[in-house]
Amino acid sequence: DMILPKVPKGDLSDIPAAAKENINDKKYKMSVENQKKVLRGYYASVSYMDQQVGRLLDELERLKLTDNTIVVFVSDHGYHLGEHSMWQKVSLFEESARVPLIISVPQQKQINSKSKQLVELVDLFPTLTQLTGLTAPDSIQGESFTNLLDNPQASRNKQDALIQVGRSSFCLRTEKWAYMSYKKGKTTSTMLYNMKSDSKQYNNLSGNPEYKTIETELKKRLNARIKTARKK
Repeated sequence: DMILPKVPKGDLSDIPAAAKENINDKKYKMSVENQKKVLRGYYASVSYMDQQVGRLLDELERLKLTDNTIVVFVSDHGYHLGEHSMWQKVSLFEESARVPLIISVPQQKQINSKSKQLVELVDLFPTLTQLTGLTAPDSIQGESFTNLLDNPQASRNKQDALIQVGRSSFCLRTEKWAYMSYKKGKTTSTMLYNMKSDSKQYNNLSGNPEYKTIETELKKRLNARIKTARKK
């Protein structure tokens, strides 16, 4: 009964070779039946994890620690389940780059709320140090997002997020754009997606003269973020 994601015809035609390491036909060669078995196994693992989180939260309640505990639910990466014919991680596409991030803080003003602001995993450390009254060193890359916990609609200074796969593949994610740079050997391949009109990332706009200005700007911002990250 597992339903695999739809992959539009020609979806891979505008994706450079360096970004197609995890496609099924090249790496896994799974039949449709086996793909559905993998999907079933993934859902089973999520259900199991969900149950363990429930046990942990129940125990916090039993020990009367809920009002004195910050709970953070997060993952280190996303996971492809057949989107773009890809499986697992190691991709700059949204399915691999996005992670769950749920935080519960005692006396939080807003609960059961979502924020659309950009947040990076490196922001967790300064957020937690601020919440616990500790001082974060100036050398860190992240920026606290404690203001979003009380007001999910609040603005942030952070205008983009940096995603890295391996040693030399990067993505700059803004509210509207995803600009990717894959380096394989001496060759660099790029991709550009409008996340407002093409959230599934089917139409690679990189190299399109109409988007030359925005691509140049995003490339400059990406290189600046990489340079700053390497310094720290």
